[in-house]
Amino acid sequence: MNTKLLMVLSGMAAISISGQVSADAASDYTTNCNSCHNVAIAPALQAPGVGDKAAWAPRIAKGMDALYHTALNGSSVNPVMMPRGGSSLGDDALKAVVDYMVSQSK
Repeated sequence: MNTKLLMVLSGMAAISISGQVSADAASDYTTNCNSCHNVAIAPALQAPGVGDKAAWAPRIAKGMDALYHTALNGSSVNPVMMPRGGSSLGDDALKAVVDYMVSQSK
């Protein structure tokens, strides 16, 4: 097979995979996290609502590792945020949801 064609096909596969991860993260957010992190209810739960830049800014400033830690282990400050948000998502899926929520909230 032509090397250039192989590179193009590899690139298309990578784009397809990264697009799927994003779609899965958005779906996982809707299924598992939206009930507490949607902007309509989040303030009452002292949670950052997805898209609320002011609520997310200080959390994002702490870095992704801190956000992943809270998502995986729960919050010591807000007991409503339990480990994994009460979901059964695996580590990578949960981190992808955190990435998705941050990307929607910058």
